[in-house]
Amino acid sequence: METAKKKRKKDHPNPQEEEEIDRLSNLPEDILIRILSCLDTKYVVRTSVLTTKWKYLWTTVPSLNFDSNSFLRKDDFQEFVCNVLHKRDANTPVTSCRLVLPGYLEKSVRNKCFSYVLSHNVNHLSIWMYQKGINQLPNPVLRCQTLQSLELINFKLIKRSFSSSTLTSLSLRYCTFTTGGRCYDVSAKFPNLKNLCLHRCRLGKFKMLKISGPNILRVSINGIFTMGEGNSSEECKVELCAPNATYFCCDGNPFNFKTISLPALQHAFILPPSYPYEEVSDVEKIALLDLLQVISSAKYVALSSYIVTVLIGVSGLEYQPSPFGKLKSLKLRGFYADRLSMLPEKVKSYLFPCPDTTIAENMRIEYLISGGSGGDIVEIC
Repeated sequence: METAKKKRKKDHPNPQEEEEIDRLSNLPEDILIRILSCLDTKYVVRTSVLTTKWKYLWTTVPSLNFDSNSFLRKDDFQEFVCNVLHKRDANTPVTSCRLVLPGYLEKSVRNKCFSYVLSHNVNHLSIWMYQKGINQLPNPVLRCQTLQSLELINFKLIKRSFSSSTLTSLSLRYCTFTTGGRCYDVSAKFPNLKNLCLHRCRLGKFKMLKISGPNILRVSINGIFTMGEGNSSEECKVELCAPNATYFCCDGNPFNFKTISLPALQHAFILPPSYPYEEVSDVEKIALLDLLQVISSAKYVALSSYIVTVLIGVSGLEYQPSPFGKLKSLKLRGFYADRLSMLPEKVKSYLFPCPDTTIAENMRIEYLISGGSGGDIVEIC
């Protein structure tokens, strides 16, 4: 009788016992690996102490995320990196790798990281170096035939070696080119590029940045500088011709486009910061109107309050055709609905050509540029 009760208890556990079941461990292994791929490698390794099933699971995770900010002592970080690379399953490829490396990192450890991920068929590589100005990208990185996506932060780049035929996505932040010439043609150096993000980069003595080609789908530009007289910085002129691009973000000076053509555009974000002490010239006002006409095919547009301020000062704006006739959504960052009522009629007619446009307030914008951005907006639906 007692044996039968035990059997029934085993077959029908009470709710309290069911709650004690490790549901996470019962997930399929491929799901577990997918979850672990989203974590810092430091915490992935720590899961090895949970159960026997987890003991070696971390060694087969196809992503690496080494972040020096997770360690208090530099020696601990270096030792951890070396141990992980040594104990990891050598037959597991590295599909993605993120390296946040300090300036104190020994060159041998840094090179070991690069050599390991490149030899394991890395597809997506992100490298953030804290020490500015001296970090030169190793040539084997761009020669990697499996590399599809590359993000570099605080790197020194050499024109003649900075090219790749396999990259489809490139993000450069706070990078500096050490050589220069008349024009830097991104598409010539990266013929299969689809996504490009340039943020606060210095192009050496290049006077022109050229981005063109049918493969380009997404472009984000914020502050591209060139070296002027006396080593002073000047913003670089940009030629942009991307017939198939559907996404464009300008988070810097909107007046520096020499030529621009984006006939297939769907999402446009023109979000320069405010320049309260700089008067906008008539030439710059015309350049802004030309830029807004370029994005006339876009259905989803976000503008900063600075753009609206410039439009207020445009003489004869009421005679300019509005580029916003096809819009499904217009977002004005830094504006509330009650401020719109105080705008001059010429600006309201330019921004909202459809009299049936409704206004809905929103306090956050989920995604504006690569990496995301937030801000107060008014959304025009």
